[in-house]
Amino acid sequence: MSESKEKKLSKLQKESIQGDSELSSFSQQNEEKNQQHNLQQVFDDEYELPESYDLNRIVLQVRNPESIYIYWEYTFDKLQDTAIQAGYEDVKKAPLILRVYCCGENNTEAEYYDINITLDHNDWYLYDLNPDHDYEVELGILNDKFYPILKSNQVTTPSNSISDKLDEEWMTVTEKLEEIYTLAGIDELESYSSENLMQEMTKEIKLSHLKTGYSSLEVLKNSDEVR
Repeated sequence: MSESKEKKLSKLQKESIQGDSELSSFSQQNEEKNQQHNLQQVFDDEYELPESYDLNRIVLQVRNPESIYIYWEYTFDKLQDTAIQAGYEDVKKAPLILRVYCCGENNTEAEYYDINITLDHNDWYLYDLNPDHDYEVELGILNDKFYPILKSNQVTTPSNSISDKLDEEWMTVTEKLEEIYTLAGIDELESYSSENLMQEMTKEIKLSHLKTGYSSLEVLKNSDEVR
């Protein structure tokens, strides 16, 4: 066999080996992807959240001083029973509404307004509410009167202004510290470093026969004895 034919044959063998190696690597990658996909599918099937929990509930969650988020779910039996009470044999024809109550103060009658919804809705946002007010919501069917299906929890929107409630006593750190130092017999604070200040306070405490381990507040509480 000539030298040129041997080189061509060797080149073909190398290309064939390289091709087999690339094909094997590609097959391995596809196999790994299929395994990952199968594992993901098993995970999704086992841990997928249900669309509903067969419960009858409506929940309010405050978002900010002027808005509330509402979500709900109800069983078909609950909806059908209420629709029949309201005079509707076909639940699809029953007009669903959200009745939003702004609860009055001192047990006064609550004001309310209605929002039209459909069977496709399962949540809603309320906007332009009054800060620092109590709210409740009922979901129901409106005919000649209101037939409730669900009643929510009551929530209070937070205030959007500075509170007008004042504490009876605010602690002023500077004044308390000056009183502590005065009780310790130290009048001119500027002339002491932190280390010297602690040494002077320790001396005064020992002279005053105070127990070691007293906090600053305890020193103040016992100020009558020290004086």
